[in-house]
Amino acid sequence: DLDHTLLHSDMSVFMRPYFALLGRRISDLLPMEVMRSHLDRGVEAMLRNNGGPKTNAEAFMEVFFDGLDVPKDVLMARFKAFYEEDFDQLRTYTQSKPEARPLVQDVFRMGNRVVIATQPMFPLVAVRSRLEWAGVADFPYELITSYEVMHACKPYPAYYQEIADYLGLPPEACLMAGDSIQMDMVAGEIGM
Repeated sequence: DLDHTLLHSDMSVFMRPYFALLGRRISDLLPMEVMRSHLDRGVEAMLRNNGGPKTNAEAFMEVFFDGLDVPKDVLMARFKAFYEEDFDQLRTYTQSKPEARPLVQDVFRMGNRVVIATQPMFPLVAVRSRLEWAGVADFPYELITSYEVMHACKPYPAYYQEIADYLGLPPEACLMAGDSIQMDMVAGEIGM
């Protein structure tokens, strides 16, 4: 897990400046209240995604763009610019954990295959930024869960099964390390 496990990150604090910064990037295309409404719908679609054929990105896009008059390619270019140029400003709303890097080093030193199993509701570029903020971006992870590749969200067991399948391992051969009983420890339902 990333948030609260490797990086202090209170999403209730983080999301307000996130929306403000994103809103500034696209304010000439969408009013803030329209953007928030469509983002909320997209997030809900991802949270309902339970291992079906759609990636979380596809589930998000399907409902986010429904009813918008802005061309998808124009808005996606703005989102891309936001994550590449603006997102790092949000670092100040998180705090690295001094024990994160030594912990990850030890896990790799033991010869383990390592996955960053974070809630896959952000694009990979954003997750990589957050790993950098945590001081652990430079490790050779086998998988970093992001909305582009995952077909389910936490706390669905399908999320954890997809990770095990990606690794080609039975869930019983995997260990989930996280801070949340509700979100992370549900991995035990499939044998992790």
